[in-house]
Amino acid sequence: MRPRSGYKMEIDSRRISRLIRQSRTRERRLDQLIRSQAWLDGVAVAVQKAVGVSYEALGAPGQAIKNVMHGTRFLGHPLHPVLTDIPVGAWTVGVLADWLFVATGRLPAVAGDLALAIGVAGAILAALTGYTDFHETDGHERRTAIVHGLTMTAVLLIELVSLGMRLGAPGLRPGAIVLSTVAWLIVLVGAYVGGHLTFGIGSAVNHNAFFDGPKEYVKVGTRDDFPEGQMRRVEANGLPVL
Repeated sequence: MRPRSGYKMEIDSRRISRLIRQSRTRERRLDQLIRSQAWLDGVAVAVQKAVGVSYEALGAPGQAIKNVMHGTRFLGHPLHPVLTDIPVGAWTVGVLADWLFVATGRLPAVAGDLALAIGVAGAILAALTGYTDFHETDGHERRTAIVHGLTMTAVLLIELVSLGMRLGAPGLRPGAIVLSTVAWLIVLVGAYVGGHLTFGIGSAVNHNAFFDGPKEYVKVGTRDDFPEGQMRRVEANGLPVL
């Protein structure tokens, strides 16, 4: 006897609900862990100051470069998420290429090296844009962002060491492959924290993206009701506007 389709859909919906609850539980545990690490605030503030001083030292061009790093002016949304796929994807390919080379010898060793180098270049750009976005954060968002940023920075440093070992001497390649593999595992952790930062906390997210505002002009007063240089709170179709 075949199960009814409605019964199957009910089972699927229960399974989906259970997976969602498990995901939220993991995110709550991550939040609790990060909230308990008060020392992160000192590190985060120091990094934010360093980023701010760097842009100020560039003078007038600094603000223009900062706008490019944010990406919102010319892309319409942050640039950082666009770039993060490059190192994650390249390093994943690199790890696969490395171990295929070790296991079979049919794939040239340079394949893993090239993927690693592409990932490093992409990671540098992702780090520059990421720390630029981080400069504007505070509170729990800032703590979570510094965990993500420092994790991915550590990965970048490990991959740079691995790349140097590969270029230094052929005998160092086995150790370099192990380092890249460890770095890739750490990337998974850093990427998860980054995903939680965006989708769990809403960092760098347009919170008005799904807000359906009025389609037509709504009169809230006359010109005389709004003196120059003063703020005024009014109601537009029941919506408070400052």
